[in-house]
Amino acid sequence: MINLLTQPLIIAEPVGALTLPGVLAALTRDDVGSFPALRPHQGMFWHMFLVQLAALALHGAGRTDIPDHEDTWRDLLRGLTAEFPADEPWSLVVADRTKPAFMQPPVPPGLELKNEVPTPDALDLLITSKNHDIKQSVARGAAAEDWVFALVTLQTGEGYGGAGNQGIVRMNGGSSSRPMLTLAPAALGESRVQAPRFGPWFQRDVRILLETREDQNALNFPDRGGLGLLWLVDWPEDTQLQIRNLDLWFIEVCRRVRLSVENGRVSAVKGTSKSTRIDGKSFKGNVGDPWAPIHKSEGKSFTLGDEGDFGYGKLIELLFSGDWALPLLARPASFETPQTPLTVAVQALARGNSKTGGFKARFLPLSGKVAGALWSPDQSKALHELAKAQAEDIATFD
Repeated sequence: MINLLTQPLIIAEPVGALTLPGVLAALTRDDVGSFPALRPHQGMFWHMFLVQLAALALHGAGRTDIPDHEDTWRDLLRGLTAEFPADEPWSLVVADRTKPAFMQPPVPPGLELKNEVPTPDALDLLITSKNHDIKQSVARGAAAEDWVFALVTLQTGEGYGGAGNQGIVRMNGGSSSRPMLTLAPAALGESRVQAPRFGPWFQRDVRILLETREDQNALNFPDRGGLGLLWLVDWPEDTQLQIRNLDLWFIEVCRRVRLSVENGRVSAVKGTSKSTRIDGKSFKGNVGDPWAPIHKSEGKSFTLGDEGDFGYGKLIELLFSGDWALPLLARPASFETPQTPLTVAVQALARGNSKTGGFKARFLPLSGKVAGALWSPDQSKALHELAKAQAEDIATFD
């Protein structure tokens, strides 16, 4: 069954192969330097998935501490899927398609998945119109972890891809993108490395989510009993899930996909759906995503268009203009002080109408004092004036 709870399938440097609960434990211990098989654009989705998953498991068990033992995490994850004692929701391949598999919802009787997917990079959300730069369908020697990363990226980050190929609810329309704007612990002692370490970043985000759950529920998600793992439930045609029935930190799936094994090799098939999995078009991506900036007057989540990037002009707009509400995880935490070194992390896959414009990411180290100023109206206004003046000077020299 290729069980993520019991089989070490995910390589993390320098510790080696880990189970999914082993990954969560290693992150809590800050043992992970990198995931070598993780493609650059998959990193943000993998981080968000792990944080949401950990928060769901801990909240479901009534815990606020973050354990560092693999067995504890295994029990916590199984607690989310107690109705499946054979671990089907954590298995990459489940022959009975009326049951869920990892990030793969059950297939309704009579519905066929006709489109074959030979490799995980063909399943991924990158749209490549020409077979250069990033080659198409080349991962024919793929390992199980490649399918894990591709499934997480597709199901939690994909947009509209043509008739029947629906996107996620955490973006403002099918041609938009799921953004990440956040603060993260600075990578101390690694002066040339601006990207934060996986472990401290994971711990910070999980801790903030658990501390602020009651304050971050403007859409009135149920505190208990809301659906968190959307691949657990049936997906009949013409039936959509309602936001009011989901958990605040729900992990969504937007496509019908199933994996199988033949002659020792994993492949997939995928199908279409008449409507999006969640009935959420009217929300314009404003569904409580703790990484998404929301436009204050238009109530929509930020979109990085296919020609966009995170140059200083865009960062000035997002951080200082006052037009955008910074997301929960872009705010200094209760346990962070002006002496806490932080990094602004901003990432998105630039998207347009059925095309992607490249993965964009930027990491800007800050002092805790500057990070705190972002949330002080007076100081933020002063920073905005300084930033605009600097941009005008740059334009003059340019």
